[in-house]
Amino acid sequence: MKNLPMPIIINADNALSISLGISTRALSKLEAWANFATLKANWYGDTEQEIQIKITLVSEALFEQLKTKADKQWQQSEQSLLRCSEHKFDSFVLLPLTSDTASMPEAECIDYIRPYLLTFLNTFASNQNLDEVID
Repeated sequence: MKNLPMPIIINADNALSISLGISTRALSKLEAWANFATLKANWYGDTEQEIQIKITLVSEALFEQLKTKADKQWQQSEQSLLRCSEHKFDSFVLLPLTSDTASMPEAECIDYIRPYLLTFLNTFASNQNLDEVID
């Protein structure tokens, strides 16, 4: 039996993963949270509209590089870049880093990242006429 991909996939830029100490396990937990939260918000009720979102968490330096290279296909906000093609969305979400965020324990890392994801998901929901995600 073939495993179907989750609607929302979350990964992190290598440099960010090392700086924050983000484990694959932490990213999996965030991905599960995002998929469950959007399921509760009824994002998948319309079977005609299949949503797939790839979220890459990036540092401020990489985010600024990406912004300068982004063409007109990318929608920009202060905290994210988003590109769409046929209900498949690629996005980059900025995670500000400070000396306090370096190598935090996994639970704190997840708690630090979740509000940024929630903001991104709700901005996305507003732009796509989807219901708000509640944490």
